[in-house]
Amino acid sequence: MKYVGAVKNVWNLCCKSGAYKNTPPLYVFLRYVYCNFMHGYVSEDYFMLRGGFERSLAEIRNTITYKRWLNVRNKFNDHTKEHVLLNKVETYRYFADFVHHKWLYPRESTIEQFEEFVSSVGRIIQKPLEEQQGHGVRLFVSTGDLNEDFKRCVEDNVLLDECIKQDSRMMFGNKSVNTIRIYTILDSRGKAHVVQAILRVGVGDSVVDNYCGGGCIYPLDLDTGKVDNTGWSHGADYSGIKVHPGTCIQMVGYQIPFWKEVRQYAVALAEHLPEVRCVGWDVVVADNPFHVDLIEGNHDAHSGMLAMDQKVTYKQLLELVNV
Repeated sequence: MKYVGAVKNVWNLCCKSGAYKNTPPLYVFLRYVYCNFMHGYVSEDYFMLRGGFERSLAEIRNTITYKRWLNVRNKFNDHTKEHVLLNKVETYRYFADFVHHKWLYPRESTIEQFEEFVSSVGRIIQKPLEEQQGHGVRLFVSTGDLNEDFKRCVEDNVLLDECIKQDSRMMFGNKSVNTIRIYTILDSRGKAHVVQAILRVGVGDSVVDNYCGGGCIYPLDLDTGKVDNTGWSHGADYSGIKVHPGTCIQMVGYQIPFWKEVRQYAVALAEHLPEVRCVGWDVVVADNPFHVDLIEGNHDAHSGMLAMDQKVTYKQLLELVNV
C-alpha cells in the first residue's frame, strides 16, 4: 500500500507539472522514471519549482540530485562526527560560542533549574530530540504545575529553547522564527565556501518555518542577500510565489539585513566543525548584538533546495570538495 501511495503521489505531481508545461502527464512520468534511475532524482526534488522537470537532459547531467548529494556527503563527511549535528543538545554545547539564546535540556537538569528557566524566559519552544523537519515542535505551555511539566518534558525527551527574537525585518506576518538555510562546503584545506542560501518563512499561525511543515522558500543572491527569484511551497503553483501568503510583502528583491554578518557566521560555523564538510545551517537574523543566532546544522540538508536555480552545479561541487 505504501508503494501504491508513492506512485499515486508521483502521478499527481506529473499531472500538475504536465498541466503547467502543457505536456502529457504520461510523458512527464516516464521522464521522471528515467531521471530517477539514471541521475538519482527523487520526486521531492524533481517536481520543485525550477526543478528537474523544467531542465534539459544536458542540464540534468550536471545537476545536484538527491543521489549525487548523498554520494558526496557519504564520501566527504566524517560520520563519526555527525552526531554533533544530529543531537540538538550536542550541537548547542559544541557551538556554545555561537549560540546567543537560553536553552535547557530537562533530562540533565534539576527541578530548580527547570523552574528558574521557565520563570525567566518569556516564550519557550519545545523541540522533541527524536524528531526532524520541525515535527513535534510547538510552544511550551505550562499546566500551572511545574513538577508535572518537568516530569512531562523529561519523559518526552524534549529540548526547551528560548524563542529567539528576530530582527523586525525578518517578520512576514507569521508566528514562526524565520531562518536562512545556508549551505557550506569545506575544501580539502578546511576553507568554507557558501554555495547556496534559501530564506525559509513560515505561514500564518505555524511556529515552524520548515518547507516540509507548510512554509515557503525563497532563493537568495549569495553576494547581496536579496531574494533573487520567486519562491515555492508544497501548495504553490508553478508561477512561483511573488507575494508572501497572507501578506502584501513583495518577496523578489527583498533584502536580508546584516547579510555580510550572516555569511561570515555560516563560514565560521562550518570551519568550527571541519570533519563534516557538507552542511546546511539554519541561521536566524537576530535582534541581538551579534545580529545572528543558530538553530541547527544539517549534515543531510535538502538536496532540492541546494539545487534550486543552479547556484552551484554538480561539477562545481566536486571541484570544491576536491580542491
